[in-house]
Amino acid sequence: MKQLTRIRTLSLAVPAAAALALSACGSGGEATTSEDGTAAADTPEETTAPAEETTAPEGTESGGPASSLARSGELSAALAAVETAEQEAGGTAYDLDFDEADDDDDDDDDDRDDADDLREAHWSVSGFDGDREWEVHVSEDGASVLGTEEDRADDDDRREAEAASVTLVEALEAAVGDTPGTVDDASLDEEGGTLAWEISIYPEGQDRSTDVYVDAESGEIV
Repeated sequence: MKQLTRIRTLSLAVPAAAALALSACGSGGEATTSEDGTAAADTPEETTAPAEETTAPEGTESGGPASSLARSGELSAALAAVETAEQEAGGTAYDLDFDEADDDDDDDDDDRDDADDLREAHWSVSGFDGDREWEVHVSEDGASVLGTEEDRADDDDRREAEAASVTLVEALEAAVGDTPGTVDDASLDEEGGTLAWEISIYPEGQDRSTDVYVDAESGEIV
């Protein structure tokens, strides 16, 4: 009777071990065995959810607002460009324009030695020296001359420039002092019978330019 009891105990243990092994296989992992020979439960594999891909909005860089500096320049650079142009050509400047990179206006003249330089953003400054009208192209920082052009002065434009008591430099400082921002262009014009400097500025934090008028005699904002 004792021998029969041992056999029945062993026969029940075998199916239990097999069931444990099948349960481990069905969980999707490989069955492992501990040092004492007993089956060990698998540890689930650690998974990481893929990071969501984000795209910066169109017209922005690194999620920030598009900069108006692509179309205009700092006041300090504009003032330096006027000074550089006047020293290069002589006389007095009466017009300023910030030319964006790859500006088509300069690409038509293939004979220019400085054509490649003028495809970069730069300033174009115009002025008078007696009967001579000049235009000097100056680097974006206002420090270097990229090219010059000359022509006979237009009498009406010259008279307006001579009638202005306020210089282009003074008008730029007054305009940006009134409307802080970056400079697009500046010109001398008559508004409602009053000779005034028209300064186009991109106000700080804005994507559209605004025109500021400075009286060419008093220097006041009109």
